[in-house]
This record gives sequence, C-alpha cells and structure tokens, in this order.
Amino acid sequence: MKILYLILSTALLGMLAWAAWKDIRSKKLPVIFLIIGACTGIVLQIIIGEASVWDILLSCIPGAIAYAVAFFTKQAIGYGDAALIIISGIFLGLNTNVMLILIALALSAIAAAVLLILKRKKRKDEMPFVPFMLCSYIVIMAVNI
Repeated sequence: MKILYLILSTALLGMLAWAAWKDIRSKKLPVIFLIIGACTGIVLQIIIGEASVWDILLSCIPGAIAYAVAFFTKQAIGYGDAALIIISGIFLGLNTNVMLILIALALSAIAAAVLLILKRKKRKDEMPFVPFMLCSYIVIMAVNI
C-alpha cells in the first residue's frame, strides 16, 4: 500500500512541477492536462480504495470556491489555478488540500511583499500561483516524511 501512496505523491509532484513551469512561461494550463490530471487522481484514489466518492467530492470544494472567486473577480485567480486546486484536492483530500492552499497563499503573499518593496512589481501586476502550490506541496511532503 505504501508504494501506491508513493505513486500518488509522485504523480501530483510531477503534475505540479510541469504546471508551475507552464504557469511561469505562458500563464496558461492546457485543458487536456487538467482533464488527464483529474482522471489520474480519481483512478489512483479508486485503486488505493481509501477515499469514497463523497470524500473526493468534498475535496473539490476549495477548487469550486476558487472557480467562484475567479468568476466574480474577473480572474483575479485564474480558472487554471482553480482547476489545479480541484485536482490537488482529488489527490490529497480536503484537509491537506486546504493546508496546501493556505501555505501557497502565505508564500505568494511573502513573495509579493518582497517584490513590491523592491519595486520589481506593482500592486496590480499578476503573479503565477502554481509555483507556490508546488513549493507548498514540497513543504507538506517534507513535514510528512
């Protein structure tokens, strides 16, 4: 069973790393990548067998909230970021996904503050969010080892 968790963790780490690279370079995440990621997470959760359908649906709530925020703020957070939050929820479950989001938000706030202080960015400039999700996941993995 431990090998399945290793596969699950490695799959999410690889997805986040690739998505972070795409987010930095183009600020877009391909829809097919997001669909494959969601399907991979669902299949792995079914194989592991510890998450019920209800658990998987609950773990998608933070992503659904992010979609609503994206819609009502004219994409202050992107739809791709929201989709990736749903996918990370499928992989991690609700509690760990919320922790991932909170750590990522804290890291992005620190980075934004530093960039503002150094006058490298202005208040209205956009920053990719997925790299902070990747860093957050690495922190979570390091703490759980």
